[in-house]
Amino acid sequence: MTVGYRPKFFLPTGAGKHGALSKIDQYTVPELIANEGASAAANSILYSGALPIDASALFALRALAQTDMVRIEKIPGGNDRLPHAIAAKLRNQIMYGAKVVRIGQNAAEVYATIVENSSYHTFYADYMICTLPFSMLRGMVIDTGFSDLKVQAIQEMNYASVVKVAIETPNRYWEQDGLSGFAQTNQLSEIWSTARSEESNRGVLQFYQEGPLANHLDELDQEERLHFASQAIQTVFPKFEPDFSKVASYSWQEDQFAQGAYGVLAPRQLYKWFKAVASVEGRIHFAGEHTSPTPAFMQGAIASGHRAANEVNVRD
Repeated sequence: MTVGYRPKFFLPTGAGKHGALSKIDQYTVPELIANEGASAAANSILYSGALPIDASALFALRALAQTDMVRIEKIPGGNDRLPHAIAAKLRNQIMYGAKVVRIGQNAAEVYATIVENSSYHTFYADYMICTLPFSMLRGMVIDTGFSDLKVQAIQEMNYASVVKVAIETPNRYWEQDGLSGFAQTNQLSEIWSTARSEESNRGVLQFYQEGPLANHLDELDQEERLHFASQAIQTVFPKFEPDFSKVASYSWQEDQFAQGAYGVLAPRQLYKWFKAVASVEGRIHFAGEHTSPTPAFMQGAIASGHRAANEVNVRD
């Protein structure tokens, strides 16, 4: 997480129907590279790592341009300390296990209907900040007329399939070899050393798989998924000695409250939707990584929350 980073929802200079960069939005990154004369082998190398292969090139390059890979930071003790701190601050204002099934608004107020323990409850407020991913929003009842582009973005935005497998190791031998523990592959996957700054000598190598192979991992049982991940890691780090007694895995597309890891804009969608995805619709404001120029990252989601909160605060 990059501390203090608050990007605005951004489109490069020259934006507009005839903007200088609009052509980049017409292609995927592999198509753009091929159009510049790169061979298939060069394309494979240049586009290694966990990036959505079917995304708009402008979408992918914009996110990469705003990601400081030299200054990637994490919260001491684990990034989950952030949501725990938020929960402690809000205390009883959070309702757990309640699923929103309907939202709406009229000229005077907004409302949301939830189902909790088979019972339905409706809550009313002056304004709403909706942080639900569009993958979830399109499956509920919306009692209000959104703009045409907002409706289209909600219905059509694709969400990346991602599976993460973290495996503990007895030590961080790769550091003795002068390696960071980070690697990118040509299978839309990455490997991260996530315990590099901890005091313990033990390590954690995290396998991050995106795309069709992520959907394949969903079809495997836990043992098969771990075997797949460990083999992928051993291809890059042959000395890898996993401790299968200390593992964790997660699939975003199997999460009923996410149904995908992050929003992906396909070719020609960024220029078409860049205002609509974060636009205010009456009394309803929108936040979340999918409304940010830094999708899939915590700082993008956090920055969008600051933006939406400021939008509400300046209203009459």
